[in-house]
Amino acid sequence: MTSSVGIDHIDLHECKKHGVKVANAGSIFSEDVADMAVGLLIDVLRKISPATRFVKDGLWPQNEVYPLGHKLGGTRVGIVGMGSIGFEVAKRLNSFRKNGIIVNVARGAVINEKDLFECLQKGEISGAGLDVFENEPDVPEEFFELDNVVMAPHHAVMTEESFRNLYELVVRNLEAFFSNKPLMFEVVKV
Repeated sequence: MTSSVGIDHIDLHECKKHGVKVANAGSIFSEDVADMAVGLLIDVLRKISPATRFVKDGLWPQNEVYPLGHKLGGTRVGIVGMGSIGFEVAKRLNSFRKNGIIVNVARGAVINEKDLFECLQKGEISGAGLDVFENEPDVPEEFFELDNVVMAPHHAVMTEESFRNLYELVVRNLEAFFSNKPLMFEVVKV
């Protein structure tokens, strides 16, 4: 039983060959990850994190001009992958955006970070909301100075509710395993 949805770190062929059952977390985290994806998207569009920095740096009282953000309504959003997380993101969004914003809550390697940085600098992509990175916890420092990038430390699944649900899933799967019953969210069936 893995405590995540991802199983790319498990040799499924070897597990099956040796009669090892494998189950993942299924859709336990889907709603929380979708919430984070939408939160990152809204943060990038409305420039919430840069606005916080603007206020904390004392620029507001100095009558500095703060750049306008964009509204979510009527914007185009591309969802890569329509598994349970992509479906939950789609349910939360009714509109789509013309200028691209990338939100990655999947795997760091899904996006080439060097290319992303270059596209962000050139304005080819309007912004990015990143919860995962290619070489975690090492985040490319060039992203730190960009106000159109919102980052989180791979914690889209980190809610009390998700961990309570995961605990209950593990208990149910242990009970099923020792009762010779099928596991929930079984990936490799033997």
